[in-house]
Amino acid sequence: MRKTKCFENNRSIVDLFNIFEQLMKKEEEVALHCYRTALIAGEISFMLTKNKKFSDKVFMSGLLHDIGKLETPKEILKSTGKLSNSERIQVQKHPVDGALIAQKSGVTDGLILGVIFTHHKRFDMTGYPCDAQPQKLASSIISVCDAFDAMCYSRPYAKPKSVPEAGREISNGSGTQFHPKIAKHFLNFVSSCENDEFQQNFYENYAWERPKVVVLC
Repeated sequence: MRKTKCFENNRSIVDLFNIFEQLMKKEEEVALHCYRTALIAGEISFMLTKNKKFSDKVFMSGLLHDIGKLETPKEILKSTGKLSNSERIQVQKHPVDGALIAQKSGVTDGLILGVIFTHHKRFDMTGYPCDAQPQKLASSIISVCDAFDAMCYSRPYAKPKSVPEAGREISNGSGTQFHPKIAKHFLNFVSSCENDEFQQNFYENYAWERPKVVVLC
């Protein structure tokens, strides 16, 4: 169970979890991916900064980073084949859609909105949206954790990779897709668990349960 402190006010916290609840109801697999991403990102951010308030915000950002997929057609999310150009464009709209959904739902925190908008902007400034500014620390953390979790769990179009395989992909993307400092700290964190025991040890109380969060105000 994740405990997080309020960082603005009670209403803003309620708004955030109301949005996540929408995602859970429509796309549970996407929501669980967001939750696992948030768990790792919260740990990594605290390890890097020792700042509880910042790590709580990163956790909340991870929880909502794919909220834009509420606007992505289900048949595209469930596709097992190669996406067409038009389908790929639809998927790549989810950071913009997500930021708009969050804003319309009452989210005003710049860090959270920034993560939702830029989590697919690469360290080398490729990626999308094409007009997004360079990633800040929180987005860089979410980017690595997002990719790692996506590789380690089954997707309609790809089999899951083992933890060592996913770690090698993160290492190979260091300096291009991922911020090298974040990638290094992330890999050090993952290496603290042996091979595929990482998934069992870190996720055993979370991965297939409905997320439960205690808000301490």
